[in-house]
Amino acid sequence: MSSPDRPDADEPAADAALREALELCRDTVDLSVLPRLAEEFALLVLRRTPAQQPRVVRLITAARTLRGRTGSTPPPAHRAALEEALTGIRSRLGWSPYALAAAEGRALDATGLIAEALSAPPAPPGRATGTGEKRLTARQLQVALLVSEGLTNRQIAARLGLSEWTVVNHVRQIMRRLDCTSRVQVAWAIGKWT
Repeated sequence: MSSPDRPDADEPAADAALREALELCRDTVDLSVLPRLAEEFALLVLRRTPAQQPRVVRLITAARTLRGRTGSTPPPAHRAALEEALTGIRSRLGWSPYALAAAEGRALDATGLIAEALSAPPAPPGRATGTGEKRLTARQLQVALLVSEGLTNRQIAARLGLSEWTVVNHVRQIMRRLDCTSRVQVAWAIGKWT
């Protein structure tokens, strides 16, 4: 994860891919990866636009509430990054604004969570250094995020309502586009990218 004071060169690509994946969740009513997408998007927004701290709190809190309803938990390293972000925001905002943003986040349903995320200002264009070939589709990003959580192809297929062979093909495309030779490298690349 990059630091909040050093923007990544691939932020516009990450922003666009995460927005597209959020729209796909909205359009397909697929909520299985929504918490992780919202959390990754919140961390990206925090790195890019620190003034959006209340929005970040709303997104992370809404994702946490949705995780509580579905029984999913973030991987330990991801959970630590979220806690670190929230602790920093709480100290900068103060207790009252932080508590208000958290309460607003807990009140959001899945549709509200997606709307809150998509209403964030987009990343400014022109800073990406990656090639278009490395860009993942929204579905590939969903699959890659689940790969980075350690899920098998069968588990990913069940979670996303896809056939196992479709997931295998997505994983192959992801590995090709990210120039990875293993699922571990995919997880590392996604963790570094998002």
